Amino acid sequence: MLNNAINMDGIATGIANLPESISSIINDEYKKLAKEEIKMKFRKKPVVIEAYQTDIPLDIETLEGVMHANPGDWIITGVNGEKYPCKPDIFEKTYEPAEEGIMQDLKQESKWIPVTERLPENGFPVNIVWLNHQPESYYSIVKDKPFVATGIYRNGAWYWWSTTTEDYLNEYGECEWDKVDPSIEITYWMPLPEIPKGEDDAE
Repeated sequence: MLNNAINMDGIATGIANLPESISSIINDEYKKLAKEEIKMKFRKKPVVIEAYQTDIPLDIETLEGVMHANPGDWIITGVNGEKYPCKPDIFEKTYEPAEEGIMQDLKQESKWIPVTERLPENGFPVNIVWLNHQPESYYSIVKDKPFVATGIYRNGAWYWWSTTTEDYLNEYGECEWDKVDPSIEITYWMPLPEIPKGEDDAE
């Protein structure tokens, strides 16, 4: 194949002055190069399909004609109602249960932030991961196990969050009864999600 670095306009101009057989060969190469230059990468949109795994041989009417499905193949119904079979290994690489995909997308929208990397803004409630390094003997089973709660960071200290605690912190700057014990380690935090808007709020 001709070198891609060759000037395309120069090739187009010179083709007409060559013998027909050579011109034809070069013209074919020119067309291939032109197609290569406009190649782009694409990925599938995240669409939801319906599918079931057949346990009997089936002949499926598809947009490309009748296709045979063996036991174990998946029968997919596409976004426009079209049906087609898919081999199990291809199906496993291409699809996942819609609920799992949705939950994974939601998890990726917000990520846990290590407190060693950055602390939350002063006075705003956030979700936290905490560990109790010295629990009471009757709670020894929870020692050093991570738990999730809502906390609030204020003036260099962590507090367990409640509306009362938040109001008290805003007024007095501290709230001793809800201050996190020194034996509790806060390791990660994450901003709280936005409150969902109702129909009245959307107007």
